[in-house]
Amino acid sequence: MRHILFAGILLISFIVGAQDSTVVKPNLAIAPFMPNMYFNELSRLWYSTGETKCQGQQIDTIIYQLNFKLSKELSNKFDVIDLNRASTISTLDLLLALYQMMHFEIRDTFPQKESKFKLKLKNKDRPVEEKTEGQEADLKEQEHKDIASTYLASVFNQEKEFKAWLSSADVKYLLVISQFEVKGDYGSPYNSGRETNYEIRVHYDLYDADGTLLLGKHTSAITTNEKARFYQFLDRDLQKTVNQITEEVNAMIKKEK
Repeated sequence: MRHILFAGILLISFIVGAQDSTVVKPNLAIAPFMPNMYFNELSRLWYSTGETKCQGQQIDTIIYQLNFKLSKELSNKFDVIDLNRASTISTLDLLLALYQMMHFEIRDTFPQKESKFKLKLKNKDRPVEEKTEGQEADLKEQEHKDIASTYLASVFNQEKEFKAWLSSADVKYLLVISQFEVKGDYGSPYNSGRETNYEIRVHYDLYDADGTLLLGKHTSAITTNEKARFYQFLDRDLQKTVNQITEEVNAMIKKEK
């Protein structure tokens, strides 16, 4: 009898300990980009090779793959909500309701490493003669990368309605993909023809449950015409883009805690 009692106590202790050690992941919802926010200069290549038949096919496939890859990477730290699926099982079309509240603006990346105001004050007191032409160029390039970079932001001015949406969707964090674009670097003298560089820019915002903007920027992954066949693009280049977003989101949430 004592052995049975002792075994029961051990079992109860194990169950309670297991429950205590379970970590509840915060909810994170991903809102994909709208079809009209898709701009891709690689489309011509995919048309010519017959890898895609129309832009609609590209959009549907890329939205699915981007959402799938993001969900997979972010699921390590978040309980990811698929808004496409949530809208099909809910009486409220969450995605449509979100889109109706949203508009777009060109904004500086957020948060900035250093405000533009502080940068101007710093450069104002620096004698011009101390800087060589090369240093001026380096300063402008650094300013462009770290300070003056802009992205297409998803903006919600209806604060009350936005908070109500966040509550109804039961999300702790909302990741909004504003725009998907692939731009060719035709102006560079170092690139020509099939070796032209293409930059993959996925513009995105991260909001918390109070509707506060935590993060806003775009990715910068490079591919070339030579390598960017459609399915290679989905497997390799899209994954590089997803890795950049995941790293930024995880770093921001860790900082918030």
